[in-house]
Amino acid sequence: MKFNKLFYKSFNFWLGFIMFLGGISLFPAVAPNNPVFSNWWWINLAEFLFGLSLLIEGLIQKPKNSRK
Repeated sequence: MKFNKLFYKSFNFWLGFIMFLGGISLFPAVAPNNPVFSNWWWINLAEFLFGLSLLIEGLIQKPKNSRK
């Protein structure tokens, strides 16, 4: 595994960054009229985890396939 030095050129990295930032909104305190484990909470958690996985994928350089 190598670090991808050109990660900022990857569409998946930027999509993951936006999804990661959007998913962070689940961390603040929950309002009294909003239950913690509502459907939106689970969707927000999935968005956060998917964004995190795309960020990690963008930072890791993929091995080049030498066989063709």
